[in-house]
Amino acid sequence: IDPLRSAPVSFDGGSSSRAFSISTLSDADLSEARIWLTLLYCFALAVYYAAFFWGPRFRVPRIAFRRPSNQQVKWIAAAGLIILVCSAFIVSQGGLAAQIAIMRGGRSAAFSGLGQFLVLAGLGVMVMLSWLAFDRSALRNPLFWGMLMVALVNTVVVSGARSALIYPLVMFMMIWWMQTGRARIGVAAIAAVVSLFFFGLAGIIRQDYGATDVDWSILDPTRAAEWIEAAREEAEWRGNEESDLAAFAGVDDAGLLMGRTYLGAAAFWIPRAIWPDKPRSADSYNMYVNFVGREIGDEFEVRIWGIPVGAEVEAFWNFHLPGVVLIFFFLGAFHRWLANL
Repeated sequence: IDPLRSAPVSFDGGSSSRAFSISTLSDADLSEARIWLTLLYCFALAVYYAAFFWGPRFRVPRIAFRRPSNQQVKWIAAAGLIILVCSAFIVSQGGLAAQIAIMRGGRSAAFSGLGQFLVLAGLGVMVMLSWLAFDRSALRNPLFWGMLMVALVNTVVVSGARSALIYPLVMFMMIWWMQTGRARIGVAAIAAVVSLFFFGLAGIIRQDYGATDVDWSILDPTRAAEWIEAAREEAEWRGNEESDLAAFAGVDDAGLLMGRTYLGAAAFWIPRAIWPDKPRSADSYNMYVNFVGREIGDEFEVRIWGIPVGAEVEAFWNFHLPGVVLIFFFLGAFHRWLANL
């Protein structure tokens, strides 16, 4: 949690963001909104630290974990079944190229009603990481590496999320570090470079809007410079969008979400086919309301994708300042409890 992660407040006004909620602001109002947003970050952090250091203390349970029997067989069976189901899902979508093309108009709309497959794909990677956590010798098992690679490819292709590879990579390193008892900085640096290359490469493949096929030639390692440039351009673009500011500035006109995003997160396991009007994520609401200019209660008629919103702004957009106090007090107390485990 970093209250100063936003760009330094500028009184020059103006923004290159495409957000509808920002475009309606005068230069003076825009500068004022940036100041208030930075203060919101600071306020949320203060609440978080207050709860962490001086909040309520909860008893830490003493749980004895037993090593499961026939664990390798169970991991192989579980991961194998998940891989088969996800592979069948990709085939049902028309194959690898068709699955990628579907996501180019916005993953939120493309996967509406298919969330169970996205969750299942991510679970396959978690199974493999559990295998590693329980069995250090897995690193010497070719079957482990093969299934891990397939599980990673599956979850990236099924979900279209670059974080589906980057987050497991970080968790893999953390498990390895805990097993060896030391942090391996060189390996972390290599992982960071790989993540950067993948971020740019996947962005090129996924964001070729309007194309119905995939230009596989971009996978040529000699074009790695294009991957880095794509990653740099997207990072710059994301910064210029000022997505947090768009959501923060849009609260006055759009109104509060009144817990919609938290309800949607809690009910993620309910398929949209059963609950068509299930609330969406803050990222989706941000794009639809603050960038497209629709109302919160409008039906999601256009193809949409998520434009990220920070936890501070999400809490503010749901319940205003009381929401920031409630959410960040809970996070601070919960993280203190985790630290005491």
